[in-house]
Formats: sequence, C-alpha cells, structure tokens
Amino acid sequence: MKFRKNKKAIALSVNMLVVIILAVVIFSFGVYFLYSNISKAFELKGIVDEDLDRQMETIICNNPVCLSSNYKKIYRKELEVVGLRIYNTLPNDANFRIVMTPAGAFDKEGSDINSTLYYVVGAEEPINERTITLSSRTEDSIGIGIEVPRDAESGTYVYNINVYANNQDYPPPQQIRVEVP
Repeated sequence: MKFRKNKKAIALSVNMLVVIILAVVIFSFGVYFLYSNISKAFELKGIVDEDLDRQMETIICNNPVCLSSNYKKIYRKELEVVGLRIYNTLPNDANFRIVMTPAGAFDKEGSDINSTLYYVVGAEEPINERTITLSSRTEDSIGIGIEVPRDAESGTYVYNINVYANNQDYPPPQQIRVEVP
C-alpha cells in the first residue's frame, strides 16, 4: 500500500507541474499579444499625429508662401529641416524662384557674429536658391536644410527667404531664426 500512495503523490505532483507550465506559457502568449498590440497602437498614433500636423500647417497657413516653422534651436554638428509651402494663386503656370539669404547673426548681448551656418534650399546640393514650376492653383513643399558647423558661435542667426513668381515678388517674404546654444 505504501508504494501506491507514493505513486499517487508523484502523479499529483507531475500534474501540478504540467498545469503550472501551461499557465506560464499561456501567460507569456498573453503578454506578447498585449505588447504587440500596444506597440502597434503607438505606431499608428504617430502616423495620425504626423497627418494632423500636416493638416494644421495647411489650416494655419492661409498665405501663398508659408514656413512650417520660423524658429529652430539647432545644436552644433546637427541638421534640421524646415518646410516651405508655395501655393500658386496666379491664373497660369509660373516659375517660382526661392532665394535664401543671411540677414544677420547676433549673440546674447546683441553684438554681431561673423560666422554663418550652412543651408540648403531643396535637397540637391548646397545652394541658396532654387527654381520650381507650379501649375495654376497647385502647391508644392520643399525642404530647407540648416546645418550648424562644429565651430559656429552661440547666438541667433536670421535668414530671409524671398519667393519670386516669374521674376516678380511673390509675397509674403519669410524669415527663419536659428538659435545655436
């Protein structure tokens, strides 16, 4: 009889171990499923936020020429991109020339700074102007890259952006302020 009692006890212990292993496996799958759904939800939230930002930029910008941001804080050796949107309100196709020029640079006390930042209008090569063609009642966005060199002085750098449609001013002119800490 003693042998039978031990056999039953061992069978009960093995059954308990199997139940515990199954519970851990099912719990692990539940955690994995929950984690994958939550990470996917955050990814979708990011996409929705980007779309909302793009739509807000269009709503806020009711001028033919708009910047996505007119102020950027950029650290040394970093590159930031600012979007420029141009809407052709003219009755026919037009060539739009975008020109970016430095307007000044100032330190915290208001004194002039003699260094400049690197900037690119468009994405092809380091240039300060670009020409695009737009059909009537269409819009286009271009990126303006601004890179702060390693040896740039701390301060605020100001750049003017003028747009010309068929060699005539296409207002309003834009201005970007870049702060280098």
